Amino acid sequence: MNDNHQWRLLTIAILSAAMIAGCNTFKGMGKDIEGAGQAIQKASEKTKEAITK
Repeated sequence: MNDNHQWRLLTIAILSAAMIAGCNTFKGMGKDIEGAGQAIQKASEKTKEAITK
């Protein structure tokens, strides 16, 4: 293997690892946003119940 080929493989490996890590980050962020949305929904339902009483 020549040096140029090794650098290409190393670059591909690093980019692949970064993409995988990025996917996990976005997945976690989506769960956080979903949790925040559920909390807002519950709060709005409690407020609606308090107003209609």
